[in-house]
Amino acid sequence: MTTLEDPIQLPGHQVRNRIWMAAMTRARARADGCIGDLAAQYYAQRASAGLVVSEGLFPCEAGRGYALTPGLANAAQAAAWEPATRRLREHGTPFFAQLMHAGRVAHPSVLPPGVQPCAPSAVAAAGSVWTADGEQPLTVPRALSRSDIATVIDEHVQAARRAMAAGFAGVQLHAGSGYLCMQFLAANSNRRSDAYGGSPRNRARFVIELVEALAAAVGARRTSLKLTPGKRFNDIDDGEWPHTCNALLTALRPLPLAFVECAPDTGTSDADAAVHEALRACVPGPYTVGGGSAVALPQSLLARHGADAVMFGRAFIANPDLPARLHMRRPLHAVDTDTVYGGDHRGYTDYGVSTVDADRTQASAHNAQETP
Repeated sequence: MTTLEDPIQLPGHQVRNRIWMAAMTRARARADGCIGDLAAQYYAQRASAGLVVSEGLFPCEAGRGYALTPGLANAAQAAAWEPATRRLREHGTPFFAQLMHAGRVAHPSVLPPGVQPCAPSAVAAAGSVWTADGEQPLTVPRALSRSDIATVIDEHVQAARRAMAAGFAGVQLHAGSGYLCMQFLAANSNRRSDAYGGSPRNRARFVIELVEALAAAVGARRTSLKLTPGKRFNDIDDGEWPHTCNALLTALRPLPLAFVECAPDTGTSDADAAVHEALRACVPGPYTVGGGSAVALPQSLLARHGADAVMFGRAFIANPDLPARLHMRRPLHAVDTDTVYGGDHRGYTDYGVSTVDADRTQASAHNAQETP
């Protein structure tokens, strides 16, 4: 029986275990979009994960969604990641940069002057977004033209190339959680009548073309895709997502992607299981699962959903040595919810580790602190 502690060979990557760290927004970057000085220590502390995905990085300034989040929109932002990528390479841990374009859930206050949030259609998302001035209502986005779409795809490609130059092992396209890619996939946010709207296959076209472009630029083996089918976050409501995801993954089957991550949010574990069963059949390569059930039933997810690895999110925040804790069946530390977003080292690099992993983690932290 395959266990969480078994190694796995990905296309182009040998991975030590199947306990992987998912992308998590921590909002500790500088105002210029460069990741903060503590990031190398934070990621190095969690290097016992089999594979690590960075927090969401905006690929272009127009894609920035929140204040104090990092990007890959220019050379300086990419270079700021080099201490962290170096630490992960020293541990032999593949480190993927997640490309996340906020689309219509961005706010003008975090965008360059005069830049309006963009989306497949001029349909505002309900709700508000956190900014430096507190919660602000979301605005009506600018509908992307065909030439705009080509530009956005190229911006992702350039960001992916910067990621590779900065030492990342690969890139992951975030096509979930109500951000730009999912806005194209979902019927309530995509009202287009051209080749990028209407049918499920047309609504999937943007993501298909984007993944293909990333694979052509950095290699399919260094390209990953994240989906969150059924998730209503950021005002997504799409009853046709099974057809759209099927069309998307079927079109991408010829590409030997590094892995596909699926984190459904349908409301029940049985419904989530049905999602995984349907989508797993469309993915010929490595398939990982995430979501709220990961901590409670990590081992069963491998067998029940045909997964190759399990993505852990918040469990890694408070438990940087999560693989060791799961191995020893030790209780997990609770997350301090007041320090998840923004702030300093508190709730970021000050969580304790188990004695089994302490020496290596402390050494990683020491090396990261010495990084110029």
